[in-house]
Amino acid sequence: MSSASSTAGSRAEVVKLHEVLAREDRHFGFRVANAIARFLELAATQAAPEIETLRCALDLAILSKVLPKLHGTTHELRDVLAALFAFAVGEESPSTTGAWTVRSGVLELLGQGDAEPRLPRSARKLWRMQRRLTARGFTSFIE
Repeated sequence: MSSASSTAGSRAEVVKLHEVLAREDRHFGFRVANAIARFLELAATQAAPEIETLRCALDLAILSKVLPKLHGTTHELRDVLAALFAFAVGEESPSTTGAWTVRSGVLELLGQGDAEPRLPRSARKLWRMQRRLTARGFTSFIE
């Protein structure tokens, strides 16, 4: 895959993420979008432009730039966390947190130990945030 098509794919992922958040009025601004884009560009030039490298960079960018801004009650966050979790695990995977578990620090699909989320770090954090939201009625990025 060429660097241009990998970067275009990453741009499409950031736009899709923005759309997911915008549905719940939790979208990010140009500063965050530019920071994510710059991080992905640096990953492509400094590491490799392959899709897996860029997906890992996107995962780290979401974990550091988007998720820390989320905190609130069940009413405020239930839908946005569910939508973000579905985005992080990927369209081919079940998007309910009950279908997943954490074993040895890795989020995996129950009964299918080799199935991993598309964005594993963000998915694992969102899984924990959703569990806390269900148990306590409130969650935040900081545990």
